[in-house]
Amino acid sequence: CVIKSIQGLDFLTNRENLDDIKSVSQQAYNNLTKTIKNLSFDKNRIAVMLSGGLDSSILYSICKKLFSVENSYSTGYPFVDPKENTEKKYALSAAKAFGVKHHYHEITDVEYLQGIINGISAAEEPLHHFQSVLYYLLIKKGIPRSKDIIINGQGAEAVWGEPSIVDLLNLSNKTWFKFLGCTPTVKIL
Repeated sequence: CVIKSIQGLDFLTNRENLDDIKSVSQQAYNNLTKTIKNLSFDKNRIAVMLSGGLDSSILYSICKKLFSVENSYSTGYPFVDPKENTEKKYALSAAKAFGVKHHYHEITDVEYLQGIINGISAAEEPLHHFQSVLYYLLIKKGIPRSKDIIINGQGAEAVWGEPSIVDLLNLSNKTWFKFLGCTPTVKIL
């Protein structure tokens, strides 16, 4: 499995009318669709992860329209109470709305812990997020091997301005935030 990302992708080719949210949204959607359409030569190898969130739902919608994708995939943390597993609930709800078969890969606590070690070994570097283990296990065990082009919206909130990121940017101007973020130094006499 080769993991690739699109570096330097700019969804806004036309910089006019940036104040019009409808225009900006349509332009971003059109450019995203155009980019995904480039995968049409291998459409039978595509698997789309669907969490039920905005990003994955947009990507799934585009892939369903372009490639008639009929299956979606997701997973969740094994240590979450099944009654409170909103990840599974949202994913199944989105799949139902799209009218597709959803494959939710259940992971055990032991598989998750082993996945940490195996994920680090496969990546040959530290895992940067708890979700990295989930993705590793889902790709390894929950998605058919023939589906080796995997589309997911992980990290897209950073592109679209997730509230926590926007809040962080607004906080960076505050004096106390700058103080908390500075590196302590020690003067040697």
